[in-house]
This record gives sequence, structure tokens and C-alpha cells, in this order.
Amino acid sequence: MSPKSVHAHLQAAQDAVRAGKNAAAEKAFRKAIALAPGDPNLWGQLSDVLERLGRVHEAADAVAKAHELDPSNLIAPLRRAPLELRAGLLKRGWATYELTQHAFFKGDRPLPQPRWQGEPLAGKSILLTSDQGVGEQIMFASMLPDLIAAGATITLECEARLIPILARSFPGVRLVPWQTPQHPAVTDAAIDYRCIFGAAGRWLRPSFESFPRNSGYLKADAAKTAMLRARYTEAARGRPVIALCWHSAAVTYGNEKSIGVATLAPLLARDDVLWVNAQYGDARRQIDTARILTDEDVDPTGDLDAAAAQIAACDRVITVSSATAHLGGALGRPTWVMLSKQTGRHWYWYPERGANPWYPSAACFVQKTQDQWPDVIATVDRALTKSLRQAT
Repeated sequence: MSPKSVHAHLQAAQDAVRAGKNAAAEKAFRKAIALAPGDPNLWGQLSDVLERLGRVHEAADAVAKAHELDPSNLIAPLRRAPLELRAGLLKRGWATYELTQHAFFKGDRPLPQPRWQGEPLAGKSILLTSDQGVGEQIMFASMLPDLIAAGATITLECEARLIPILARSFPGVRLVPWQTPQHPAVTDAAIDYRCIFGAAGRWLRPSFESFPRNSGYLKADAAKTAMLRARYTEAARGRPVIALCWHSAAVTYGNEKSIGVATLAPLLARDDVLWVNAQYGDARRQIDTARILTDEDVDPTGDLDAAAAQIAACDRVITVSSATAHLGGALGRPTWVMLSKQTGRHWYWYPERGANPWYPSAACFVQKTQDQWPDVIATVDRALTKSLRQAT
């Protein structure tokens, strides 16, 4: 093996990546790997290229090889879990997910309870520790009915803003906020087991067949929903009421998930629907109030219970990948999720499967070209026209 030859192929691969020529990059990386098959860095970079090419299963295998060659690598398992889950390798992916959460995130706290390894839970108590962001916690809450049906007494540590709606939806679950210092309930040694919230999927969602066909599992405040529905119905004057969210404030891939206001023009120009502003954060003021109803009584950032009531009061939700998308699906509202082609698309949307396993009421609209949203907006616009015609 000539180190110069390996370097030459690596340089060619990296040049191709920078030029956006992913197929050429793959060929060059494979030539380098043929000369240096034990180099985990080459396998990791090949995985990145394969993901951009949409070959997620192969990307998962490549990053798994990188991790196998260098178990001390901190990046490989972080990339491996979402790739395996996105590829539908659920058993493998959940095991990696649990490993990474314990090793790198909130799950590494020294807690007194033994980890739950799928043991029967009838008559037992379990602590579910905080995991991921608001959207993912909403999604993982779909597993609470399984644990309740198993006979478990549940303590859930979660984002404090979710406590009102989770308390209404799951009155038998003890809810404590994720905070610093941690809530005393988290260190209760009398609890039989502990499990990172999302890692419960290893035991409860080992296959796509294990996902229930739910019609929504969160319950919005009925009185608040009725009040908002009456307000929006009056403003709509017979038109459908549609919640719209176009921007993600996520630190990682927020830009890739967000759509510029100018690109939304074909949708906002429609006069056959009432658009309701379901955007959170600073982007909430980006659209002129003449084109969208911005309800000052609803603060989607600070009051998720009010945000849920607003979504429940709408006929449909059209959104980018965000907490709004998760709320729409968890409430069982018809939810259209606009997704990036590769970079910035989370593993759990599964657009290729049609109906989403987490949210059966959700449908996905995916970019044809990375970072190009006009085709998505055009497709959503046509789908909305068709839907409105069918409703009349």
C-alpha cells in the first residue's frame, strides 16, 4: 500500500465532495478504502457521501464499520444511531441510540435505579429520564400508553412546558420537570427501573409492525380549543383554517429545515384558506399580518399548551420539521410536513413509507434537490387545491 496513493484518492474524494459530485466522491473513497480498509476515517467520510446520495442503509453500514474499527471514536456512534433508525434497522438503531444517550447526553447521570432491559412491568415502577428536544419528547410520549397498559407506575422527567398537556393526556403519569439541579424524584431509589425516554423504543418499537395506528394521543385544552376555533371560524368566513409554520429555530440544521417567507408566496397568495400563524420564536413576525392571522393570545414558544389548543382548533397543519409538526401529529390533526432532501431531515419522518409510523395523520413533502424549496411549495399548493376540491 502506498500512503501517497491513499492520500491521492482521499484528496480526489474531498475535492469531489466540495464540488457537490457525490458519485465521484464515492468512487474515490472506495479506492482509498481498498488500499486502507482499516482506516475508520475513510469509512466515516464514505458514510457521509452515501447519505447525501440517499443510500441510507449503506451509509449506516459504513459508519458502523468506522465505529467497529475505532470504538473510541465519539462521532461515529452519534451518526450511526439516526442512520440505522432512518434505514429502518430498528433493533440495531435503538441499541446504538441507547448507547449514545448513556455515553454522551443526559442519560449518563449516576442514578440509583437499574436500567430497564425489557423486563415485565406489571406492578413495577419506572423512571423515564429526559431525552432530546421538545418535538422528540412529544413523539416519544406515544409510547406511554404501552407502558401504562403493561401495568407500570411511571415517573416521567420532561420539558417543563410539556407538563400541562401531558398531565391532561396521561393523568396517571407522575410528571417532573427536567431542571438543574435535577428534581428529587429522579434520584428516588425506590423506583424499580430507569430508562432514557427514547430508548424505550428498543423494547416497545422493535419493528414497524409494533407501532400502533393511533388517531392522536395528546389532548388539547377543550375550552381553549373551542374558544380559538370560534375565533378562527369567524375570521375564516367559511374557509378552511390552516396552521402554518415555516421556520425551525434548531441550532443543528435549523437553516436546512426552514423556508424563506418569499418562497411561501404561492401559498400565502391563496384567498380560499385562512392561514393561522403557528410559528414560534423571532420568525413569528416575518409574515405581514394581512396575509396570516397572528393570534396574540397564543405564544407557541412559552406556552405549548396554548399552542396545542391552537393547532387543535385548525383544520390542517402545514409545517416544516419542528415542534409544530410533532404537536400536529400527536393531536391527530391532518399534518403536512415539508422536509429537506437529505441534510436536515430527521430519521423519524420516513417519507418513503407513506403513512408515518409515529403520526398516522401526517404526510411528508420532500425536496427534489437539497436546499431547494420551490418544488415542495408547488407540490403542497397542488395538493391543497385537490384536497379543497374533494371537501366540497
